[in-house]
Parts: sequence; structure tokens; C-alpha cells
Amino acid sequence: MSNLNLIANSLGDLQSFLQSVVDAANFSLFPVQLSEQDDWRLENGALSHRTNGFFHVCGIQHQVTKKTNLVLYQPQSALTGLAFMVKDGQIYVLLQARVEPGNPNVAQFGPTVQSTPANYLRLHGGKSSACVDWFTHFKVGITPLGTSMQLDLGCRYFQKSKFHNYVLLDEPVFADDSMIWASVPAVFSALTLSHFLNADLRSLLAVFDWSVFYTQDARTPKGDELVLFNEQFIHGQYTDWWHWRLAPLETVEGIELNDNGIFTNDNSSIDVHMYRTLSSTREVTSWVQPLVRAKSKGLVRLHLRQDKDDLLCLITIAEEFGISGGRTILPTTVIYPGESATLPELPPEAISHITFEQSDEGGRFIHHDSHYQLVYVSNTSKAENQFWLSITTLRQLMLSSNQVSFQLRCIFSVLLADLYHL
Repeated sequence: MSNLNLIANSLGDLQSFLQSVVDAANFSLFPVQLSEQDDWRLENGALSHRTNGFFHVCGIQHQVTKKTNLVLYQPQSALTGLAFMVKDGQIYVLLQARVEPGNPNVAQFGPTVQSTPANYLRLHGGKSSACVDWFTHFKVGITPLGTSMQLDLGCRYFQKSKFHNYVLLDEPVFADDSMIWASVPAVFSALTLSHFLNADLRSLLAVFDWSVFYTQDARTPKGDELVLFNEQFIHGQYTDWWHWRLAPLETVEGIELNDNGIFTNDNSSIDVHMYRTLSSTREVTSWVQPLVRAKSKGLVRLHLRQDKDDLLCLITIAEEFGISGGRTILPTTVIYPGESATLPELPPEAISHITFEQSDEGGRFIHHDSHYQLVYVSNTSKAENQFWLSITTLRQLMLSSNQVSFQLRCIFSVLLADLYHL
């Protein structure tokens, strides 16, 4: 397979290319036992790789309440990058069709670069990750467009952020057979599809300052909503996030450690299974790793309300144990995959606007999907920790680092086409 001179100008082009990558991958996935492999070990209170790279599965415990949870610990920030170019007046982004063991449909489009230090430093002993040097070194013909740090899943990781980077290339470069230059309208037309664009790509699209290329609505954030929001988010009651400490797996309540992985003793949470992956298109063609598996689907819901000429979004300020600082900005409702929670009822007048399914990172999770919903409501009621913010205000919050949750960035991405009239 070769993508030389191949550019996607439509959704159909993207769909055809993604299928060609799946066909070329010779992908297979099957469960293995810990005793059948040598790369991962249950020792010293964690499930860890023999190099101590990639990530650890361990426990986390609140020092006062003694509540415990399973958590992923990956202190190195992942490098995520999106490359742009301009051709014949059209803006293009370089996407990578990523084959991951936890993807529901084998491959999804990700950003140009999505790599942990363990990967791009080649701890796996395989081939190098393409295009990393575009974002880490000076290169003639490449212009940096900005960076930001963005929170990962606050109830799955402990104090992990992603390093988002953007560059502009003077000329198109075809760096890998799994990559394709896609026009921005083609990418935006895929935002409402299920399991097509991965969560990292959605996040990069959501927080990018698109005013570099496009003119956004001239509306300015409302002063009163910002005052109330800041009062709660910045100056509100101090959280006790510092009471959460990493802990050995043996201290986590209700789990069993055995040769098959890590298992919880209820039907509404998460387990950790070991899998072997075969794929001819990745840095290594065969590897073993743990994947976090949820026992039920999650829900992410954002309420929208039209107010004269303004679109308002109902956001929630909440605490998550994995977030440094404790607080993050969530959509209206978030129920994590595997979480036991009462499904909130929609108001009677609610009108479903957009729905899609989104899986979490396929290199860490499997069967860890959420149902995303954008719904229009007319009722202005809200909880004390919720705020109606204009889409312009939310747009400004997206440009900040380590405030907006992963789920809010993902669901906000589907509003980009309307925001920039594409």
C-alpha cells in the first residue's frame, strides 16, 4: 500500500483510505496469560513493563476516607501533534490511520503524531515513530503554530497530561503509508461519525486556535458569566485532591490478581486483561500489553440552549481524583464506562441534536466506549456546580491548558464546523 500524492478531499476519500489501512494491517488480537509472556510483570505492587516504561497499572487511595481505585500511572506526557499545510487555498491536516488493539473497528484516524516517550525513544525495539522530529526539532520549512497541555481522563489516569503541538509545513510531505493529508472540510464532515476519529485527534482539533486560518464569530464572552464561573472554578471551595496517593494493587478493595490479569468483584466497573496484538503496520509487528476493559458503556451529554443570537452550553465543574489540582470542566453529564451511576433523565422538551459513539484510547482501553449526546433544551435550570456559558466563552476556555476535561474537548469538537461556518 502506498499513499504517495494521496490527498483526501471528501469523507468518502477518508473512509476508503482507512479501510485500505485495515486491509493491509493483517490485524489480530487474542487474550494471553501473564505466564505466557515476559514483557509485563505483576510485582512491587503494580503491573509494569519490564523496562518500567509505557505505563503502570496500580492502585490509588484516599488517605482520609481510605477509598481505593484502580488507576493507570504514566508520568511521562504523551506527545501529540497535528501538521497543517496550505494547498491551492485549502487547509489540510496530516492524519494517521492508527491500528490499535482496543479500537472497536481496528483503525481510527489519529493526529500526525500520537506517541509516548517509550514509543518514540523505541523502548519496544521497533521502528521509529514518523514525524516526531517535526515537533521536537528545528526544521527548515516547518513553522510551529502553538502548544498546550491538556488533561487526560481524570478517573482513569493519575496526574497525566497530553502535550498538544501544531506545525505548518511549507510543502506536503508523505512520511508513512498510514498517513494522508485531509482537507479541513473533509475532517469536519467526519466529526459526527462513531469510532472514526480517535479521542486524541478530537482533542487536538477542539483546542486549536483556528483563527490562524479562519474567521470565527465576532461575539465576545459575556462578562457576568465569566465572573460567576471564575468564582466557582478558581476561587471556590478548595478541594482535597492531595489526599489521593498511589498505592499497591494489593490495597485496592474488591480486586483479584491472577494469571489472567486484574479483576474486580462486581459487574459495573473495570478489569485489566492481557492481550497479544499482531499488526504489520505498527512500529513492532507483535506485542503483548494490558488493556483496561469496562463492563458497561459510559455517557457524555452536553446541553445546548439557544439564547437570541447566542448558543449556550451547560458545563459542570467537578472533582476527579486523577487531576492535579482536583477540579476540571466537564460537559453537563459524564458517566465513565464501567461506572455505576443513575442515568439522568432528559427534560421532556429536550431535542436530540447529535449522537455518536466514541471509544477511549485504543492503546490503553478496550470495550471502554461512551455514548455522546448533544441535546437542545429550553429549561434554564442547573445545579450549583453548573454554568451556562456561551459557545464563544467555551471556545476561549479550550485555548487554555489543563482546565477542560477530555470528554468536553471531544464533544466540543463536533461544534467546530458550525463555529467556523465550514
